[in-house]
Amino acid sequence: MTIYNLYNHQVDIDFDHSEEFLEKSLESINERLGTSTTHGYFDTPQGKLHYCKFLPSDGDTKQPKGVIVFQHGIQGHCSVGINISDEKDAPGNYTNMILLSRKATAAGYAVYSFDMLGHGISEGKRFYIPEAGNWKVNRDHLETFAKFAHQDCASASSSTDSDVPLFLMGESYGGTLVLHVARMWQDDPENAPSNSSFKGIVLNAPAIVGDIPPKIITWFLKDVLAPRYPTTVPFFMPHPITPDRIWENEKVRNHNTSESEQMLGMQGSGKRFCLGTATGLVDALEEVRNQVIPGFNVPFCVSHGTDDLGVKVEGTEYLLEHSVTSDSDRKVRMIEGARHDLMSDTNTKDETVDSLLSWVDSRL
Repeated sequence: MTIYNLYNHQVDIDFDHSEEFLEKSLESINERLGTSTTHGYFDTPQGKLHYCKFLPSDGDTKQPKGVIVFQHGIQGHCSVGINISDEKDAPGNYTNMILLSRKATAAGYAVYSFDMLGHGISEGKRFYIPEAGNWKVNRDHLETFAKFAHQDCASASSSTDSDVPLFLMGESYGGTLVLHVARMWQDDPENAPSNSSFKGIVLNAPAIVGDIPPKIITWFLKDVLAPRYPTTVPFFMPHPITPDRIWENEKVRNHNTSESEQMLGMQGSGKRFCLGTATGLVDALEEVRNQVIPGFNVPFCVSHGTDDLGVKVEGTEYLLEHSVTSDSDRKVRMIEGARHDLMSDTNTKDETVDSLLSWVDSRL
């Protein structure tokens, strides 16, 4: 690992880049994100985690309508997004975090998002769920960050009201973690940010039912190899979701799988999981189905593509069937023909973000 000085923090990142290369890469990312982005780090027992926050233009003088805390998926990071306009001077046609942050702040919301351990420019071994697949570390980081963001959002404005409405949002594995944290707060409301401020969750293609190998292979990887070699990637390890199953837009797909993006190492699209990470994912999904969703009654908005071949739409159907959230507190969008990455889908990305923000508005 290498020590870098980033955003006034000394951080030990699992990179071998020169400081100059990393700074240029981050400059390019920040140009895409826009000037309203604020970066920081927060401490956890497993390492320092990087975060971005986006405030409305009057966010330094007026409390936002609410704060959306976003959790990326297992191979992403909190700064994902590009402009897919074909013409150089065309108006912005943004994806992912750029799209979400711009639309949300324009609607009066603050958005906070952090790089999971081992992702983006957070510390930790790249794309490894630590402690041999202890996914609860990721869950606890999300809970800690959500509470931090909730308090920071109020202190960032001139308001002293700490009850700014709070929403958790996650995509893919991030959606799994959001479900886990929301169920913790449902079962122990005294541990939530406050009894009145947590308003619900937003899920994009939540990982509830995964595309996993046959049981005999899963057993061998999970119970035989993973405990002994958690950071190893065997040559026979199945591929995760392939790029063509994630991104409908060719420009997005080419960007995320480009040599420069792969060399940068902030996101791991198309790379095989190490054994510890694969084990952690299997365990997190099993527990969300068996212990979180049955009896789940937190308000939610969920979107899922019918052509999502990596994180099956059956997972959202399972949520709808087994949760007890009332019909008036749930919003469901099954998007015909959409793949996994809904906030980069050319045909529906704007509608997806507009729809979830409309639901967030309704919870106020």
